[in-house]
Amino acid sequence: MATGAVLGVSKTQERADLAIDQFVERVNRSAREPLPVDEVPGFLRAGPPTPGGWEVSWAIRRAPSQCAWVDDLEARLPGRLPRSYKSFVTRYLFPPFEVGPVKLFANTGTELPEGLELAQAVFHDRHLCAPLLAAGLVQFGRAASSYDPVCFDLNRRANSGECPVIHVDHEEALVNQRVEVVAELAASFLVLVGA
Repeated sequence: MATGAVLGVSKTQERADLAIDQFVERVNRSAREPLPVDEVPGFLRAGPPTPGGWEVSWAIRRAPSQCAWVDDLEARLPGRLPRSYKSFVTRYLFPPFEVGPVKLFANTGTELPEGLELAQAVFHDRHLCAPLLAAGLVQFGRAASSYDPVCFDLNRRANSGECPVIHVDHEEALVNQRVEVVAELAASFLVLVGA
């Protein structure tokens, strides 16, 4: 029985990894808006800066080795990252970019401006992260049009290891130290990215 459980977990992980690989291929094949030069480390650039030098094209790249900083980050969280998202951030490097209504924090292993790097961004605004983490929420991005955090709700983890993606009102968290959910954006990271 234990062997079957282990095989079931590995098959679930294989499916998550495959879905993430397909998402990365879709993003890299798509037309992408250039990003500000200071948000894209050289190893993620997909060409020279645009005329004027302010923006640059970019791509998601396979990490040369497992991203150790993700384990350090996860150790500071109220629970484990969702299976599919952890697959993404341990195997790929990417600048901050938009997926539908969400601007994902970057995963570069470097420091980026304005708290855009995942490992720092989760804790960047201590007045915001305290109520989120206390409520079992882990911010992994922002609403594409505002400072509102987009989080995984670790309290609602499914057997697959996935969690809902929620949009939280930042003012309520900052001013009143309360979590007010604006919307559930997706049942999981895989659903958010269309995998």
